[in-house]
Amino acid sequence: MMAKESKMMRLRTVSAMEAVKRYPCYDEYDVQSSIVDLLADLLHLAAKRNYNTSEILTRATRHFDEERKEKI
Repeated sequence: MMAKESKMMRLRTVSAMEAVKRYPCYDEYDVQSSIVDLLADLLHLAAKRNYNTSEILTRATRHFDEERKEKI
């Protein structure tokens, strides 16, 4: 049985889905690929600005792992 989703997690997932839907390459029949494309393009943006993409991925993964543990 799946744990009840917190209000904060619901806000995160709804906001993320809205971002994916606004992405020009959004494909309602292949949302997973749309997410991958958006993430890849965000990494291109980060690289263009000379940000450390490995650090961004590490930090984002850490945030993701911690946020999944939240009990809000």
